[in-house]
Amino acid sequence: MTTPSIQFKQVSKKFADNYAVEKLDLTIEASELFVLVGASGSGKTTTLKMINRLEDVTDGTIEYQGKPLDAVPLRDLRLQMGYVLQQIALFPNMTVAENIRLIPEMKHMAPAKIKQRVTDLLTEVGLDPATYATRMPSDLSGGEQQRVGIIRAFAAQPQVVLMDEPFSALDPISREQLQKLTLKIHQRLKSTIVFVTHDMNEALQLGDRIGVMQNGHLVQVGTPDEIAQQPANDFVSKMFASAQTNDIYGVYLNRLKVLGYLEPVTAADQTLPAFDSHQTIGEVLTALQTSGAVRINNELAVAGKLTSAQLLAFMIKFQSK
Repeated sequence: MTTPSIQFKQVSKKFADNYAVEKLDLTIEASELFVLVGASGSGKTTTLKMINRLEDVTDGTIEYQGKPLDAVPLRDLRLQMGYVLQQIALFPNMTVAENIRLIPEMKHMAPAKIKQRVTDLLTEVGLDPATYATRMPSDLSGGEQQRVGIIRAFAAQPQVVLMDEPFSALDPISREQLQKLTLKIHQRLKSTIVFVTHDMNEALQLGDRIGVMQNGHLVQVGTPDEIAQQPANDFVSKMFASAQTNDIYGVYLNRLKVLGYLEPVTAADQTLPAFDSHQTIGEVLTALQTSGAVRINNELAVAGKLTSAQLLAFMIKFQSK
């Protein structure tokens, strides 16, 4: 059995006379993308900060890979974890390449390997290394800076990446692009990601599982489907109702494309039934019974062909979380 990446056992955090987090029990599995969602002041950022000991627990225990968190030397712990903030935290006196290679150098990776990783990561996020590697952060747009911030967090292939409202200050187009980027990088590198947001729509787009926080308490944990279909209380129900989606399975259809479950569309496929991310898996399944394949079209990602086998593979992976 795989050891869970992070476990909170009756964890509380108190500031003065007030609990920011109270009696939190939570298991975050290795390699999952876990999203904490809640309103401002719900305790989600405090929970995140306790994972890399930016905040220490008041009561209870956090375990990291089966061992007490405070048994891991602080420097070692933080070198094992990437961190992406809402405030784009690139070092302004370093070039883009210098920012990305900072943690790999601290971990004594070989220079040639670091150089190749910088090139590969910049290419992966659509920033031409020949153009961007020597630029300063001040020369970049907000979206470009946050792309660099994300790949810097992943550059040393950390076991855990913490992401605290990383896209909330960006325009909708940049935010959408970086959500897709996060899904793709997670799919490839398999790091455990703990992602904090106040936006339920973002939580549904990204989370393998979602934890909903309210007033310092974890009120529900589940897959996007479970959160949508079986909300634990009125608060969760209202949060889901605020999401910009008419059907939870529209989220799944978008992920099919982002995560590479679609096949290329050929000329012979143009007669297949076509769907977009506003339609339900049920509608797609009905068409697949007849045609064996459908086309998925959406402005959010490259269109492609979905077969019954690919849909089954995706649903098995997704529902196994």
